[in-house]
Amino acid sequence: MTLVHKKWLNCTELVCATDRYVVVIVGNLLIINVYMPCVGSLNRSLIYDDIFDNLSALFQDYPDHTIIPGGDINTDLNIGNSVSDLCNRFLDETGLYRCDKMVNTGNRLCTYFNDSLNLLPVFSNVTVLVSS
Repeated sequence: MTLVHKKWLNCTELVCATDRYVVVIVGNLLIINVYMPCVGSLNRSLIYDDIFDNLSALFQDYPDHTIIPGGDINTDLNIGNSVSDLCNRFLDETGLYRCDKMVNTGNRLCTYFNDSLNLLPVFSNVTVLVSS
């Protein structure tokens, strides 16, 4: 996957890259792409907590940048469980908004439908914006 188009490379800086997230700066934008562990992953909640701690520290290191996180968080934020609670708490603590809440169509947004499992994940790829 390409996170930044090649024409922007001259004003792009790689901040960090791990197996779970990549952070780059493009101009005044701090762009974060995450891939969180799925259900059944060993120590799933601890991994989420660790990633959120690291991202919170990055937000503090770049206070003058507009933060654009996104990616696959692998949980339904509308269902109360330990992982969704961690995600929602992180959003609250960092002043980020869920796009599906900002664009309130009255319908739940999904990213795909799995016929064999009869699953309809709800907005699992969430991009959020920094509050002002």
